[in-house]
Amino acid sequence: MFLCYFVVGLVAVGQPSSLAEEQSIDWAPSLAGCEVETSLHSVSVGCQTDLPMLVNAAVQCDIWSGSVEAVYQSSSQVTDSQISQTDTSYQPSQQSQSQDSDTTEGLDLDYSDRKFLVYERHLDELFTHCSVCSHSCRLIKRVIGTYVSVTQSCLSCNFTRCWTSQPMIGSLPAGNIHLSAALFFSGASISKAERVMAALNVEGISSATFYRHSQLYLQPTVLSLWHTHQLELIHQLVLRSGEVVVGGDMRADSPGHCAKYGSYTMLEVRSNRIIDVQLVQSNEVGGSGRMEKEGLIRSLEFLESSGLSVDAIITDRHPQVQKYLRENKPSISHYYDVWHVAKGLSKKLESLGKERQCEAVREWAKSIVNHLYWSVASSSMGEEAIAKWVSVANHVQNVHQHDDWLFPACAHGDLDSDQVTGPSGLSHVQKPVNDWQTSSHVSSCWLMLLN
Repeated sequence: MFLCYFVVGLVAVGQPSSLAEEQSIDWAPSLAGCEVETSLHSVSVGCQTDLPMLVNAAVQCDIWSGSVEAVYQSSSQVTDSQISQTDTSYQPSQQSQSQDSDTTEGLDLDYSDRKFLVYERHLDELFTHCSVCSHSCRLIKRVIGTYVSVTQSCLSCNFTRCWTSQPMIGSLPAGNIHLSAALFFSGASISKAERVMAALNVEGISSATFYRHSQLYLQPTVLSLWHTHQLELIHQLVLRSGEVVVGGDMRADSPGHCAKYGSYTMLEVRSNRIIDVQLVQSNEVGGSGRMEKEGLIRSLEFLESSGLSVDAIITDRHPQVQKYLRENKPSISHYYDVWHVAKGLSKKLESLGKERQCEAVREWAKSIVNHLYWSVASSSMGEEAIAKWVSVANHVQNVHQHDDWLFPACAHGDLDSDQVTGPSGLSHVQKPVNDWQTSSHVSSCWLMLLN
């Protein structure tokens, strides 16, 4: 809801001159044989010239000084696509732009207003007879996307009035920009929406209009709102007491080493809020394998420039990230995300279970991974987590008394014996330990957001 209000405000502030499709145009009567010379930019192989083109179309000027009644004997409709094909080089003057901006002053737009489907025949019934003398009236219609205006002219008493179906935001019909916003923010497909509206014979916007609205208004609105919200979050973290713990991870547009784009997301663990997103292109850093490190560097630099000091960070076990933090950020405590460690362990157990005489590992794989999570979540320091983790080697042999004083015995009753291979990768168990990672709620949110 707030985004839609923000779009309305953004459109009302400034109108681009390239939107000739939905300018407030007074369409001249359709004169037979009226030829207008317009300059269209065309591109051909080897040259680029301005070629004149004769078209039978209305133009944005007064070419008729006679009576409107002598020409308009039926409803004239101007569709969204017809306007865009009329004059692609049209640019409104400063005077017309100022007039469009003035039309929004004092305008009360409420996106929550209900909208209805109105049949044209029933709409005509409202304007067929004059409200003053009850005689028949001539109707002139103007259609721009979802917008329709009806000009009523009485043939007897010369009474005239103009009715519009929706307000204007500058020179844009509000329904057109609202429809684009609804499609954009809901993730719907403009092509499917076009097919639905065409099947129902409902006037709507074209795909070109939707993409232009998206580029000029909707995307800038999202970015502006995100930056405002981001600064508010960082300001709250700066004023908050206690250490700042963040977690970062990279998502690429494709798996493997052929990704072109990657987004590095930074999460503040204690508040469970995304505080930064960095987009990295592979050709900026010399390969997709270097995008994660670059995303981390950019994100940390942004947070530091915003006045936020990071005390600890949780990442995966990316070698370049480990080296960078160790050499360039020694003041930041580095921890491994337990999900990534468990994912690597699951792959090793799965591979081991495929070997001969190791089929029993498959039966224990899930329990071993759960034991890893429990070892990390229930420990207050890395040494204790390792003591609990290595106890799984005794546990699977029905040995529940251990030599380590940090974890001398299993915390359960007697169990049946079974067989499983010993654990591996002990050096990665010590790091994923701290109060912020042991919370099941925080860990689950962190995993869903970044993986």
